Amino acid sequence: MEYLDEFYKEENFKVLKSYLLTHTVFAAYEYLDSDILNSATEFDSKDDLYDFYNDGYKNLVLSNHEILGVAEENAYMTFFIDDEVKKEIIDMCADIKAAYRSILEEEEWLSEEGKKAAIEKLDNLEFCVLKPDTLIDSSYLQVDKDASYLANFANLSISQRKHNLSFVGEKRVKGDWRYDLRPEIAATVDNAFYYGCFNQFFICSMGVNEFRPEYSYEENLGKLGAIIGHELTHGFDPMGIQYDKDGNMVVTDENPSGWLPQADYDAFMEKMNKVAEYYSNIKPFPYTAVDGNNVWGEATADIGGITIGLKIAEGIEGFDYDKYFRSFSTDWMTQVTLIGEQGDVNNEHPLRHLRVNTVLSQFEKFYETYDIKEGDLMYLAPEDRITVW
Repeated sequence: MEYLDEFYKEENFKVLKSYLLTHTVFAAYEYLDSDILNSATEFDSKDDLYDFYNDGYKNLVLSNHEILGVAEENAYMTFFIDDEVKKEIIDMCADIKAAYRSILEEEEWLSEEGKKAAIEKLDNLEFCVLKPDTLIDSSYLQVDKDASYLANFANLSISQRKHNLSFVGEKRVKGDWRYDLRPEIAATVDNAFYYGCFNQFFICSMGVNEFRPEYSYEENLGKLGAIIGHELTHGFDPMGIQYDKDGNMVVTDENPSGWLPQADYDAFMEKMNKVAEYYSNIKPFPYTAVDGNNVWGEATADIGGITIGLKIAEGIEGFDYDKYFRSFSTDWMTQVTLIGEQGDVNNEHPLRHLRVNTVLSQFEKFYETYDIKEGDLMYLAPEDRITVW
């Protein structure tokens, strides 16, 4: 404070003014014109930022997590979401939910208490597909065409902050799709996922990318259906059991198994450990083995997704298993370098070819469809096959 007292004198006024002005402009340079932006980035020796901002000013305003994100989301959902496609995906979700319910009811390692709790959670789960029935009013985001870009950005930031703060203390409404508050559940996000703390399942733009009206039911079930089944089982794995049917976290130090009875949890983990052991014996590259304890969660969900799909197939006369398996397999096709593939071996998701070959070799229907017999490369003896659900 003594130093500041010495510095804040009339003879230093011009220096202080220049300092404050420079830092104010520097803090706002990305919202001003490109000449100022260029000067600021050169001064800061971050030349790589110039091209990024100069080529993409819209990134600061648009995208699902920026100032005009809600308005952008509304435009996308209004003009690019086909209501008929939404309806077809909702129907598929209902099939998947019903099939998983049957699996839970028939699961031998689950106790009656465990089945009851799991089914109660499943029945209370809601699917949010492509867009909500009612869009969020974005009128709180007003743009003044006569104002500068900086002024608009500042005013929009204030409006957004006030809008978000208006929900403080409010009780969450079941089934709400608040993409204004949580950009990770925005419709333009290329994802489909289970949200434990809401007990909701969100199918965003991935539904548009993975589902095709011109595909057969089997093909769509093998693509988007397998993804939905995969993600759905996450609501009932060691992470999923932490949240009850209302999305409340129920795991404690005294109750580590959450809503699942302890005996059921132990039986479940025994099966999961077998999955981990199985994958740990896979060596995709010389001197490199898969870490089963790293991938067992995603690997189990992969297998669970196909289990659900085949359960649905049992009730469809003339179901084309070849189309189903081929559609699932081609969904994982990619081109990648050897180095890239070797780097992915440490990912929590199994390598892409393992997500096809290893998963499908666990199912008898796959053997029947392609007449796979003992001695064939993809044959796996029944006693060596791994399933959880």
